[in-house]
Order: sequence, then C-alpha cells, then structure tokens
Amino acid sequence: MTKTLLYTALAAVLCLTSSCDKDEPTAAGKFQACDASAKPVKTIVNATGFVRLDPTTQQCVVSVHQPGTIDVVDLGIVCGSLPEAFQKDGLKVTVSGTFKEYGQPAPQPLPAGYTYYYLEVSAIQ
Repeated sequence: MTKTLLYTALAAVLCLTSSCDKDEPTAAGKFQACDASAKPVKTIVNATGFVRLDPTTQQCVVSVHQPGTIDVVDLGIVCGSLPEAFQKDGLKVTVSGTFKEYGQPAPQPLPAGYTYYYLEVSAIQ
C-alpha cells in the first residue's frame, strides 16, 4: 500500500495541464539544451517513469523512481524530443536510455532525493 500511495503522490505532483511540445523559449535562455559532451552517469533499461513538462525549463522530463527507495527520483530532461504520442503530462511510460550529468544548478528547488540529469532515450513505450 505504501508503494501505491507513493506512486499516486508522485503522479499527482508530476501531472500538469500542458504537453511537452511547447515552442516557447526557455526562461530567457537561462537553461541550455542537452549537452552532447555531458558524461554518462547511469543507464536504465525498461524503467517505469512518468512524462511531464518542466514548468521552469519548458522541456520534456521523464521522472524515474529508483526501486527499493522511498524518496529517490531521477528527473531526466529529454535530449531531443519524444514522439508525439508520448508528449502527454502524467503519461506512465517504460523507458530505456542513459542519464548524463546535468552540469548546471537545478532549474527549481527540489525535494531531497530528486536529481536532474539529461536523458538520452534509446527506447520508450
């Protein structure tokens, strides 16, 4: 039941009313797009996550809860763009790819255990 409550709370926090395909510029250019030279941190294979639009950076993010923990979530700012069918806030997905160093301050204050990365998606369903 605890996991159900955790996932429900996570989904509620991550659900927004817009999609990830916004064409608006980022906050006065403050946040850079994916850095191709960023160092890989970890690889995920068939991880469960949720898609959302980060309100600060106006970029698509996939959040992945680390199994076996209660408060560790990786937030992957998607490099490139997701297929249109996956650009829906709150959409539960199974994703594979590589988290890379974000290399700049988090675009917004985060709860303890949450970390921003770039995410190069290799597969999503």
